Amino acid sequence: MWCGGRLAVFGLVLSVVLSGGCSRHSPTTPKAASPPDTVGECPRVREVGAWDDYPTWSPGDTLVAYIHAARSRTDSLSLYIVHADTGEPSAMIKLLDPFASELAWSPDGRYIALSYQQNIWVCDVHTGLLAQWTHTAWYAADPAWSPDGRKLIFQVSIGDSVGMYVLDTTTRSQVRLMHAGVPLGSASTPCMSPNGSLVAIAWPAAGPDIYVASIDGSSLQRITQLGGSALDPQWSPDGSKLFFDFTPGPCLPNGAANRATWTVDASGQSATRWVANLGDPSAQFGFPFAISHDGARAAYVGVDSTGLNAVIWTEQVDGTHRKQISWR
Repeated sequence: MWCGGRLAVFGLVLSVVLSGGCSRHSPTTPKAASPPDTVGECPRVREVGAWDDYPTWSPGDTLVAYIHAARSRTDSLSLYIVHADTGEPSAMIKLLDPFASELAWSPDGRYIALSYQQNIWVCDVHTGLLAQWTHTAWYAADPAWSPDGRKLIFQVSIGDSVGMYVLDTTTRSQVRLMHAGVPLGSASTPCMSPNGSLVAIAWPAAGPDIYVASIDGSSLQRITQLGGSALDPQWSPDGSKLFFDFTPGPCLPNGAANRATWTVDASGQSATRWVANLGDPSAQFGFPFAISHDGARAAYVGVDSTGLNAVIWTEQVDGTHRKQISWR
């Protein structure tokens, strides 16, 4: 166990010292397919027993980190780091709190941010130290790094402080993201644009749908209006498009068998279903997916060959070369 600064005591085992990192990006050359018809019925997937979840890529796309639950999604958890091509373990960090989620690897490869103990914590993958970076009485989640690593954006989902916040990673100071003097309450799954000036969010003000806001809150644009639930936006590397997962209304996204990957121009035009699902709708929590930095592959949660466990898979963004990289 290691402690330093504002740290709590953890059960922590680091088997290999690492370098590398990860942030979310999307394919450079999207291929579109015709959007599906809106369904009136809501097909559901059955729950599975044991879970691996929340994959995130290293900046060089050689490693994938994820949360591993021993027997169920609320059982004791560990943060695993594995080689993206083989699934060979590289490191394991044991977490005592069963509610850890939403990993995000920093652009310089040194840190993995996560939602833990109702706040945003950061793990130094070189030393194994875990440090608490926010101190809210409510639930802080969905950390996302700016491309230069100087900012970390996150959301607070309940209480008087609900909204989106931007944290300075050097001073740890934070400001609430506002538009026209109003906080973006209940916005979720933020993703910074490649140039760091914009943030894409899912906002349940209507839909929920995908919105794009300037990082200072001076502008806010609704990007999708699809009559369902649009979530988990991710930018293409050139910033021209957004990828997201969509569930047609009136279905709810969690456990929906008709949840699928879509893309839309950053201007809000040409929303269409992607040629392949970059998540697995057969797994109850098969979204969100994580796109590699080079835009070539996606990592996501899918069901293993037994149909009883959720594990981490990768595939090419066109849906080919599907590969399992975690096992039960």
